[in-house]
Amino acid sequence: MSIMKRIIVSVILIFTISLSAFGVDVLTLSEYLEKITEKLPQIRQNLIKEEMAELNIIKADSYRDLSLSAGASWNGVNGYSGYDYSNGLSLFAKLKKTLPATGAVLSTGIEYDFLSMETNGNNVHRFAPALTVDVTQPLMKNYLGKLDKIPLLKSKLASQIQKLQTDDALTALRTDFTKLYYRWASLDNALQLLEKRIENALLMEEEVQRRYRNNLADADEVYQSHSTVLTYREGYVQTERGVQQLKKELEPYIDLSHARPDVALFESLWQKAAEYEFVITPFEETRHYLMLATTLEQAGLDITLSRELTKPDLNLSAGLTFRTQEEAFSDSYKVDDLDYRVSLTLSFPLGNRAAKAGLSLSQLDYEYAGLEIVNAALSHQKALGQLSAQFGGNYRLLELRKENLETLRSQYEAQRRKYNQARLELNNLIQTDNQITGELIQINDLKYNLIEAYLQYLYLTGQSQ
Repeated sequence: MSIMKRIIVSVILIFTISLSAFGVDVLTLSEYLEKITEKLPQIRQNLIKEEMAELNIIKADSYRDLSLSAGASWNGVNGYSGYDYSNGLSLFAKLKKTLPATGAVLSTGIEYDFLSMETNGNNVHRFAPALTVDVTQPLMKNYLGKLDKIPLLKSKLASQIQKLQTDDALTALRTDFTKLYYRWASLDNALQLLEKRIENALLMEEEVQRRYRNNLADADEVYQSHSTVLTYREGYVQTERGVQQLKKELEPYIDLSHARPDVALFESLWQKAAEYEFVITPFEETRHYLMLATTLEQAGLDITLSRELTKPDLNLSAGLTFRTQEEAFSDSYKVDDLDYRVSLTLSFPLGNRAAKAGLSLSQLDYEYAGLEIVNAALSHQKALGQLSAQFGGNYRLLELRKENLETLRSQYEAQRRKYNQARLELNNLIQTDNQITGELIQINDLKYNLIEAYLQYLYLTGQSQ
């Protein structure tokens, strides 16, 4: 190969390798996650769910609200039973409130009736104001306000669950996108390794060409050296394709066309992961357990609510009315007549199959929720066990590959000296060089596997990254 041709080949290689890095900025992990977070609709969706859960608490607590009702009516009646014609105006206003401590319903109101009657040409007016106080106390169903309090307690638990779910969803998203970032860094590392191997392969090809021109090498050695260059270039293109695929996967959230990952973070994290002690954290200490335990508590409240619905309605009611009836408006303010009433009512649907079936369903739901905790605990233990085994195996394999890499490098240097002394075939040198490249790529993949296992472990155990 002529000097000019070697220069052209080198320029093309350098241009090809450096093109992707030209005008490219290093994107840190924090910048990467910040840009992605701005585009994720799931974040706003989970925050909306939290807001809805808070509003449901207010909605369930509304039974404590004070309600006001008021009205007016006018009526006229053609007379019978002693009068010819009657008309009148009725006004009323009433306040009603449920007492949370007992579940009793208390109401108080004002009524005012004006009645005008005509009898044989004579008009008679009646002014009848009244003050009323009524209370109804449940004695069986909804005793102490259980039917009102339980939905409120359930809504509060639902809010706690939603906050845990939001935290879990955001942590899962962060973990997944962090893995992609380090995968990107891993591929970038692989590209740099392949770039170096291509450079070495080109130097070897040039040396073989020189030896061939001096009749110190055969034509098949020339072909072998050139095939090695092409093989490394194929590997580079395949890895570069992986980078482009990853960038396309992230394209809806972030533009990585002019960015490179911070490779120093990759090296730092895999070393941190390698030093980390994987412990099988008890499931009871995880976020997932808290969600399921709170769901079980909700199911327990459903049983109490369903059991309450199977009871009959037994209500004790009492009321007082202070009233008067005067012919003069000025005298109608003397509300001095007292009426009272006390009643006991019972209502019980025969069979009550709907309430009984509801109780059975709530009991089954509770049992199911309990089994969900058992199942999740087993899955948690299994997942952490697999991660621990995977991590330990990868770490031991990494140490062996690193040791083998140093051995291969020493072997390569020794073989290169033999080859220069015409004591070794070129294919042996190329084979060793291929093995070195393979070890470097495998070591890089193992580093990423350690990082991936470490990040997944932190997510499963609820620890911050």
